[in-house]
Amino acid sequence: MLQSLGDLLARSAAHSRIVLELWDEERREVEIAVSRGAEAIAKQRFGFDEISAATRQAITTRHKLVIDYDATTTPDPMSDYIKEHGFRLLLAVPIVYRERLVGLIMVDEPGERRPFGSQEMQLIEAIAAQAGAAIENARLFEAELVAREAESQRVARLSVLKDVADSASSSLNVHTVAASVVGAVHRLLDARQVQVRLVRGDRSTLEAVAGAGLPRGFLDKLGPIATDSDVETAVCFRTGQPRLGENIDALAVSAGSRRHARDAGVRSYALLPLLARGEAIGIFYVAWAQPRRFGAEELSFLQAVAAQAATGLENARLYEAARLAQEQVRHELDRTTLLQKVTTAATSSLSLPEIGARVLAIGTQALAASSGAIFVVDEAHEALRAIALAGYPDDTAREVAVLSFAEPSSVSRLVVRDLPLVTHDSGLVGAASTRRAGRLSAAGQRWFALPIKRGGVTLGVFGFAFDGLRPFADDELALYGSIAELLGAAFDNARVFDQQRRIATTLQENFIHESPEVRGLELGVVSQPAYEPDRVGGDFSDIFQLDDTRVAVLIGDVAGKGIRAAGMTETVRSKIQAFASIDPSPAVVLARTNELLMRLDPDEPHVTAFFAVLDAATGQLSYASAGHPAPVHLGASTCRALPMSYGPPLGSFAGPYENAHAMLTIKDYLVLYTDGVTEARRGGELLGERRLLEIVDTLRGRSAQGVAEGVRDAALEFAGRLSDDLQVVVLRLG
Repeated sequence: MLQSLGDLLARSAAHSRIVLELWDEERREVEIAVSRGAEAIAKQRFGFDEISAATRQAITTRHKLVIDYDATTTPDPMSDYIKEHGFRLLLAVPIVYRERLVGLIMVDEPGERRPFGSQEMQLIEAIAAQAGAAIENARLFEAELVAREAESQRVARLSVLKDVADSASSSLNVHTVAASVVGAVHRLLDARQVQVRLVRGDRSTLEAVAGAGLPRGFLDKLGPIATDSDVETAVCFRTGQPRLGENIDALAVSAGSRRHARDAGVRSYALLPLLARGEAIGIFYVAWAQPRRFGAEELSFLQAVAAQAATGLENARLYEAARLAQEQVRHELDRTTLLQKVTTAATSSLSLPEIGARVLAIGTQALAASSGAIFVVDEAHEALRAIALAGYPDDTAREVAVLSFAEPSSVSRLVVRDLPLVTHDSGLVGAASTRRAGRLSAAGQRWFALPIKRGGVTLGVFGFAFDGLRPFADDELALYGSIAELLGAAFDNARVFDQQRRIATTLQENFIHESPEVRGLELGVVSQPAYEPDRVGGDFSDIFQLDDTRVAVLIGDVAGKGIRAAGMTETVRSKIQAFASIDPSPAVVLARTNELLMRLDPDEPHVTAFFAVLDAATGQLSYASAGHPAPVHLGASTCRALPMSYGPPLGSFAGPYENAHAMLTIKDYLVLYTDGVTEARRGGELLGERRLLEIVDTLRGRSAQGVAEGVRDAALEFAGRLSDDLQVVVLRLG
């Protein structure tokens, strides 16, 4: 539109130099919008103090003005330009729209000095009068375009943030989250390169886990880089603040860094820290092929992306660490389970053939072995006798029943040299041995064999064969060595296993504290550990007096199993007792305990807990729950769960806890329990809360201890054997 206006001016005036200037009142600037014959200043901006005296005067007076430069002596900021280009006579006409100055038309003839005619000035004034609306429309149109572009950018950025947030919340794979981030930012910002680098190990190096705009295989070739590999990375990683390079040619970097950037086609960049829990876990790197000015909105967007990415990446990293830990635990559990089964088999009989057969049956199934054999050294120490073979036809079993040490077999050498044996193809017995011994394995199998020892004496040999020439990992061979030790020291391992069971039982028994004697209150407590020692967990309860009539009762369950969960029970119990001695309000006690656990170690397992204070003299009950199941209130004619408002589990996250109140009358029962009761399983079916209410309803009239034992017995009868710990606490007013 402005260009068309310039063309109109050029056709309408006989003068060869015509300039259309736009006036910005807020900035006090003039922008040369259209220029005919004065291209040296086209598209430039000038402040009020930089423009010519004629322009300033026309702006100030808002009247047309004719300047005779041959006659004027007024100092002018553009006097050099005026002299250089031979300005003689200038006509300046203000463009006013709705009483607001929006621009000027400047007309000059650089050749022979010729006065402006009245008709010519009237024509230019008429054009100026019409130009105001055109300029304003052009400005509004341009503002609309800018606003639309800004809105489009805003929507696009919000879309990218949503994509990053969705990826961060829907995926627990570090590479997937990182790839989503770099891809979205690369597309939106038309970046040359985008990378996500995560800290490794001792926090001295960064590893690129995803990139966009990079040559194929670049990340693999790049490898880890030091966190202090360059000043910008070091400062960003150390301070947790973004580092912006708007023009790498103007930055104080080494010549090598500048050359490397140019080779990569990079002229500007943004380095943003990936922060998780206040600590840098990596760097978010975006680079462009041209110098770039970073506006506040763009920087805010990049920081938001980095924050979203950091959350997703940290969650993915934690999940991966937990998954690996779980796999390791599962692997160790599988190994432990196998060793326990072998131990049971090795100690289940005094007959070596029975022991051998049971161990081979367990081993070939658990290890997916194609065959296995166990030999013992005969009394004369002259031969190996097979006590068990698995995966062999009968004729082979008969042929290898006895292997003489006089035969040059690998097994014989194993016994003599007292060394483990791992071999290809020829199997447990070497290819140079007799035909009988060679039939122990087939071509293309991988065998291992280990001595069976006890007290430093070799008692025999055992081994397994696997199809395919696969390698044996160190931990796998260690497992086989453990099996060999079990076979050679069955009784000793039985002692160790029995010791483990005693530890588990003792640990569970220590969860039970002696209940106080409170006048007017009858108590019943039952604790039933899981059948398997490794399933012992963190179910706990506690009852303690606050004064002569008030008694506090606590029951809870620590997430997870094992020693850590068990230790957590004592931590929670002691903290609740301490806080209850200060303020016995259940909600306050739980809130303070939750706050303390989160502050001490947020990685500790979460704990569900129900805490109540009962006045045995009045029957008044105040209670609150930290995510723990509601107790059962068994009255004279009713049986229902206590109304409950649940707060967050202890040690999980901050949240409100609310006190609730109830009244217990004479002969009423309050039955507290852990989820080992309702989650007692029979096949795929749980006992559940509905069945629990039905069970408790049938126990009315029993003592408090009788009700607790009745709940336990019903759970045992329903499940057969418990896969989780179980705790029941019963209070009865009497």
